[in-house]
Amino acid sequence: MILHLVLFKLAPEVDDARLEEMIRETESQLSRIDSVLSVRAGRNVEPEGEWPFFLEVVVASMEALATYRDDPLHVKYVAEIIKPYTTERKALDFITAS
Repeated sequence: MILHLVLFKLAPEVDDARLEEMIRETESQLSRIDSVLSVRAGRNVEPEGEWPFFLEVVVASMEALATYRDDPLHVKYVAEIIKPYTTERKALDFITAS
């Protein structure tokens, strides 16, 4: 299994309501991608933390991760939800035991 973790810095205009919508949209949209086994999104417990928003996607393999990245639903999600409301991202991929 591969855990794909992405941390985001938010654009200044993103308020709490917009962040909650981003979290809901992340889980709703990315869970529809066939190669995704699970998806979670949330906010940093420290409101002033450096990375206030995260998403976590679990896929079966590196090949599945590549499929996820190229999936039209993911491309649309990035264009409509991520790029307009974030300023920076940090992505980390981990191999997990299960």
